[in-house]
Order: sequence, then structure tokens, then C-alpha cells
Amino acid sequence: KKLIESAGEQVPLPKPLVTLLDAISSRQSNIIKRAHLITNRNMSFFRRSSDGYRRKPSGWNN
Repeated sequence: KKLIESAGEQVPLPKPLVTLLDAISSRQSNIIKRAHLITNRNMSFFRRSSDGYRRKPSGWNN
């Protein structure tokens, strides 16, 4: 972004550079969406027993 801003809008950017910047932007967007999906997922090990999920009374190793 800094490279583009320093060049100003008067100089047209080469098509390969535009393609590369679009790919980077798309990848960043996908990473952010994936991170939100993972952090918002209701994972069983974060649930409390009040959620209706209880551990077996005999322990973890059965």
C-alpha cells in the first residue's frame, strides 16, 4: 500500500502488480474470515456443565 501511495495516482500500475495486490488482499480477507469462524465456533471443551453437557462421572480416561 505504501508503494502505491508513494507513486501517487498519476502513474498507472503494471497489471501483474495489480493482480498480486488483489491476491494479497483476498488472502488477508479469507484469513480474517476463517479466524472469526474458528473463534466463534462453539467448541465442546469451552462449554460448562450448565449447558447440558456433562463429563462422565468416571473421569476423562475411559
